[in-house]
Amino acid sequence: MNRTCIAFLKEWLIAPKRKPLIIRGARQVGKTWIVRHLAELKGMKLIEFNFEKNPERAELFESNDPKEIILRIEQRFAIQVDPSKT
Repeated sequence: MNRTCIAFLKEWLIAPKRKPLIIRGARQVGKTWIVRHLAELKGMKLIEFNFEKNPERAELFESNDPKEIILRIEQRFAIQVDPSKT
């Protein structure tokens, strides 16, 4: 299972015109782990948002413009987001 998921995510990651990815599944099956593991394997910086613990952070995603969302995240958390590495 691990290899199948990682292989799929690696292919998705390098796709030139990839669409947003939603990972769905039952609780406690490894969804978060697999994303964290992929970021680690690829040497990427992962930014996680938990809307259950911090519902006010959903306002960062009110726009449908990815550039606007990135700008809001950078401003709110004083970080630099490089879309190819984050």
